[in-house]
Amino acid sequence: MMTNQVVKNSTITNFIHTFRQSLNQSSLVDIARKSPAYFTRTRELTFFRLLMFLIFRSGKTINQELIRFYSRVDCIKSIVSKQALSKALRKINPKVFDSIMQSFTRIFYKSNLVKTYKGYIILAEDGTVIEAPLSKESISTFGFHKNQKVRCETDVKRVTTKMGGLFDITNDFFLSTTIGACICQLNNGPNLN
Repeated sequence: MMTNQVVKNSTITNFIHTFRQSLNQSSLVDIARKSPAYFTRTRELTFFRLLMFLIFRSGKTINQELIRFYSRVDCIKSIVSKQALSKALRKINPKVFDSIMQSFTRIFYKSNLVKTYKGYIILAEDGTVIEAPLSKESISTFGFHKNQKVRCETDVKRVTTKMGGLFDITNDFFLSTTIGACICQLNNGPNLN
């Protein structure tokens, strides 16, 4: 069955426009701020541009990504430095990405872009144990395993976490992900409770 390309492009355009509007909501900026003073002044790297930069990154170096992004938004003369980007990233509350993901999912499933298999959306769940960066924040958030070599926080050499995700197979994206503490018992394998 052929889909009219004009209708398909119009549907995609409407979806992107609606999602973009959701990113411009003041309530999202409020969630994103680590401090009420953040993202209040007009700068070259606005909150919205920062989100767009993060969403459309493609795995290149920061400099390459900045040049690519600013040339695509037709503001190459206003390109910010790596230091300015780093400073802006430190101001973002990571919880904002949960809100963005929920908004994207809600808007997507209300659109005509949803693919199904025999009328069903096929979901898969998977989980794994991953290593978090070794830092005081990671140790505080995810904990550590006491054993013969690790008796206190200063002895920790590795922080592990458990991660799980719900993946929409038919539409090829994650609906949700979670990361939590992984408490392992010595010689008994992982305890995933």
